[in-house]
Amino acid sequence: MIKRPEFRQRLLVVAAIFTAAICAGIAVVAVRARHIDGVSMEPTLRNGDRVLVDPNAAPARFAVMIGRFTPGGGDFVKRVIGLPGDVIEIEKRGSDPGVVRVRPSGTGPWLTVANPAWSGNWGMATSNCCDGTGERSNAPEPQTVPSGMVFVLGDNLNVSEDSRRNGWAPVALLEGAVTWRVYPPSRIGRISTDVTLVPPR
Repeated sequence: MIKRPEFRQRLLVVAAIFTAAICAGIAVVAVRARHIDGVSMEPTLRNGDRVLVDPNAAPARFAVMIGRFTPGGGDFVKRVIGLPGDVIEIEKRGSDPGVVRVRPSGTGPWLTVANPAWSGNWGMATSNCCDGTGERSNAPEPQTVPSGMVFVLGDNLNVSEDSRRNGWAPVALLEGAVTWRVYPPSRIGRISTDVTLVPPR
């Protein structure tokens, strides 16, 4: 038997899911609700948050996606930084703030990823990247994201186990895009992004 406080909480979550799905224009039959377990996407997503996932959303730059690095592997929730054909590099020197650079589609000038969540979050656990698999390396070189793959990072760089550790993420293993937070009530809302590409300084 569900206790009354727990029942009310579940009822609130269900109502929020349907409301958010309708507002987002997502078919209710397709939307999925997921529970966030971990802190790798803080402050955007916090441990215990409940979110909606749109399984029809294609990978987009800076979208927050749920997926797996390998078949049968554990789920991740990360932000897409590099799309197929992009060239990626991460430069980190000692305790200085690191820089994530992208050449979209492998052409044109290098652009810097500006993510406010990374400010002050470049600890020593963050290292240069990448080798040919997309992982961190002691001899990093710019790498092209292969076809059918994406390069993902967490917003909480210092603890996130993302492409720097696991390599490219297969598009075929992406479950969908996180579109709305539906719990807790104080933080219900669309998952927005203020991450941008800016010219290097």
